[in-house]
Amino acid sequence: MKRVACILIFFACIIGLQAQQDPMYSQYMFNMLAINPAYAGSRNVISASTIYRKQWLGIEGSPRTIYGSVDMPLRKQKIGVGLTLINDRIGIVNQMSINAQGAYRVQLTSTGTLAFGLQLGMNQFHADYASLDFSRTNSSNLPDQAFSSSIRQVAPNIGAGLYYTTDRWYLGLSGPKLIRNNFSGAYSSQLDVSSFKNRPSRHYFFIAGYVIKLNEQFRLKPSILTKAIPGAPVQTDINMNLWYIDKISLGLSYRTGDALVSMLEIQATPQLRFGYSYDFPITSLAKVHSGSHEVMIRYEFGYSNANIQSPRYF
Repeated sequence: MKRVACILIFFACIIGLQAQQDPMYSQYMFNMLAINPAYAGSRNVISASTIYRKQWLGIEGSPRTIYGSVDMPLRKQKIGVGLTLINDRIGIVNQMSINAQGAYRVQLTSTGTLAFGLQLGMNQFHADYASLDFSRTNSSNLPDQAFSSSIRQVAPNIGAGLYYTTDRWYLGLSGPKLIRNNFSGAYSSQLDVSSFKNRPSRHYFFIAGYVIKLNEQFRLKPSILTKAIPGAPVQTDINMNLWYIDKISLGLSYRTGDALVSMLEIQATPQLRFGYSYDFPITSLAKVHSGSHEVMIRYEFGYSNANIQSPRYF
């Protein structure tokens, strides 16, 4: 069963199904630079984050994502810059990307700022076809020429975003990868010439969130993330996080057509935050996997500056 599931995951990712092809993050609301370049520098300090996500536990070859980022403000917080590194593996496919973000921030009201963001990056796509083992399904045990070689290609990309924020709420719209790179491979034989094509679809994101002060100890933070991919159903994350004395947050999310997510955030110091989330599957895949883990660590520099608000909710 695990081998069959791995092969199914591989084909869903490579042959071009119109579905989620970029990494997803359950704790996106605590590090939105992953999906919106206009977020760069918005926390007004040097902020460094890392996320490790292991998806679909129990399935061989299931997605695994390692993400790292750093961003900071410049020129009296009018400009933000950032850098992200992503390694995303699923089955025999490994994608690595490095992206640089730049944002220009305009103060529209006493508490409201609109940021225009641009992202430039390089993506490496590697598919190790030759490592696939079809011995259990190929009675002749002859190698399939369609899987006799591997693909390794590098291509540039560009993204853009808008992000409006106040001290209590935010809105954002972005497209992190607007160029549809064509990663393909081909093989030939005496009988046939065929090829595999993989053109990742553009992903568009809408984000929004609000902080509600319940009393001196508790604050409630509802938020949403909507993902739109051409040819696939629109997917929405509906989140609710409850903060206690700005130190501990318990959260629950519903991802349409996919999972329920539980979250725990701990603000250990004004600079250091830990986060953990667990996805409970609600689809038919729940029969073959037991959920997904995600761990986040963020460290921020610069809280000695009295003008910096602490804690920041987004």
